[in-house]
Amino acid sequence: MSASARQVRPSEVTDRGAPAPSGDDLYTKKSLAAFLKLHPATIDRHVAAGRLRALRIGTQVRFRPEDVNAFLEECVREHDEEVAGRRRPSTHRRHKPRW
Repeated sequence: MSASARQVRPSEVTDRGAPAPSGDDLYTKKSLAAFLKLHPATIDRHVAAGRLRALRIGTQVRFRPEDVNAFLEECVREHDEEVAGRRRPSTHRRHKPRW
């Protein structure tokens, strides 16, 4: 994690102005989706793909802050690798213009 990044506690996350209802240590799917600015279905897809670790407590799903931070760090690493692998587009024209 970069020096400027700060870990956010679930209790700091708000959903429509209300504190996260899941207690001090765990995110709900709704509070995590609000924090990441994603749709809850997107959270489900990341869990199903194995990219984001979830805890199941009965029928409820919860997320530990350290698992969320690991997920975000992996996303940043993948992005950095993708950007580093891109080549600068060529300015050379392949075909002569027809004018």
